[in-house]
Amino acid sequence: MQDDFEVIIGYDEVSKHKPDPEGIFNACVEMGVGHDEVIYVGDSVSDVEAAKAAAVYSIGFVLNPDRKDALVASKPNRIIERLTEIPSVLKEDISWTSSTT
Repeated sequence: MQDDFEVIIGYDEVSKHKPDPEGIFNACVEMGVGHDEVIYVGDSVSDVEAAKAAAVYSIGFVLNPDRKDALVASKPNRIIERLTEIPSVLKEDISWTSSTT
């Protein structure tokens, strides 16, 4: 999957870890985009919290069904259960909001 991403920020590349948004901000800088142009996909509560702290649109990806309730409770903007759903989300006219759809 590494070939599918323009930028990857790993654990050892940040001094503050999720839910701190440092990794998201670093990725924005490397890509030359503002946070309002970002959709962050994560499979954990700390991913959603980091996205909220960075003020980016968040997609909660249910990778582990045992963690679905916690992921839903963290209130990402969207929940998906298959990565193949991402292209259809990207085609939508998404306005950033802290509410879920």
